[in-house]
Amino acid sequence: MSYTVEYYQSLVTSEHQSAPNYMAWLSAMIEPLTVIQSVIDNFVTNFDVDTAIGKQLDAVGQWVGVSRVLETPITGVFATFDTEGLGFDQGIWSGPFDGTSITLMPDYMYRIVIKFKILANKWDGSIPTAYADFATVFTGGEFVFIIDNQDMSMSIGLVGFDIGAFGEAVLQQGYFPFKPEGVLIRDYIIIPAGQKIAAFDLRTDLFDGFDIGYFAKFITPS
Repeated sequence: MSYTVEYYQSLVTSEHQSAPNYMAWLSAMIEPLTVIQSVIDNFVTNFDVDTAIGKQLDAVGQWVGVSRVLETPITGVFATFDTEGLGFDQGIWSGPFDGTSITLMPDYMYRIVIKFKILANKWDGSIPTAYADFATVFTGGEFVFIIDNQDMSMSIGLVGFDIGAFGEAVLQQGYFPFKPEGVLIRDYIIIPAGQKIAAFDLRTDLFDGFDIGYFAKFITPS
């Protein structure tokens, strides 16, 4: 439990409550300690991969071995009017130092990349283990599936991830670090949140008919 300056002031006996100099001195002595206590109380939350932001998320990425800095700047992903795929809920907003391209992953995308890197760091390379690990990390309705193409390549399906135009560009640049050594990622199969894959005569949690299902988008890494 965190205690505020006001809490400690309330513990002062009534005969000293009306002494302004004493109360001011007490506040000056206590305030730094309450700030330190607040930092300690929030330390885990500030550096949790699900809640960390900004520099704290950078630190998490550094621990697991992935940077938010893009090797190749990404262009054509800013939100704009009358451009398919770049609407307000699809493109990203330009920052004060972005210019015409982006060199840093925003928190929401960096967080996903970090999670995949965490899984890759502990993965034994098998598909069953991958599914078990995915279930422990992606708990917000997202679903990941893997297809072994039997030619030293694999396809990764991302269901329920709203990655937008910027996320697609990140995938094309190969920033999702999840594959066994020596195996190539042939493509990513993207199904947005709330959608199912269109299929014939199949209705499951992942597939549905042509009049309901979504035609998946395939993204090939460069």
